[in-house]
Amino acid sequence: MPSRAIANAMNRSTIELKGTRELLNSINKLPFQLQKSAEVAVLRAGAKPINKAAKGKVPSDSGLLKKSLGINVAKVKGITSARVGARKGWRSEVVRNGKKVIADPSKYSHLVEYGTSHSSAKPFIRPAVESSQSQVLAAMAEGYDKYLDRVVKRIRSRK
Repeated sequence: MPSRAIANAMNRSTIELKGTRELLNSINKLPFQLQKSAEVAVLRAGAKPINKAAKGKVPSDSGLLKKSLGINVAKVKGITSARVGARKGWRSEVVRNGKKVIADPSKYSHLVEYGTSHSSAKPFIRPAVESSQSQVLAAMAEGYDKYLDRVVKRIRSRK
């Protein structure tokens, strides 16, 4: 199983965590059919503190962007990673300059993060990644424990 990382959807930064080797070794000891779902559960759990911190750091005038932040776990080029950012396809009808328009935060979240020639940067993802690094490994371990509890419960209910 390739090494895992929590990745940021905006700039694809990766968090390197100490202690993940033991977690990965434990996942690798599971039966093959359980490894993928364990991996997804662990990555999703590890991304939750980052997502929560990002929602707290979104500029206050970006309510729709805050609501659209979420977690996506996917396999790209053989490496499964969790991405935190504006969810694609999350749209809402808003009124701008007296007209109703459809706003899709995934189309402009990078502009808020990095700024434009017309507006300054208001980073929220990068500071969230930096501020929650210490919580990620603990959340991953807790997510793994919860996953194992669910598997054991499911197996016991089949008997």
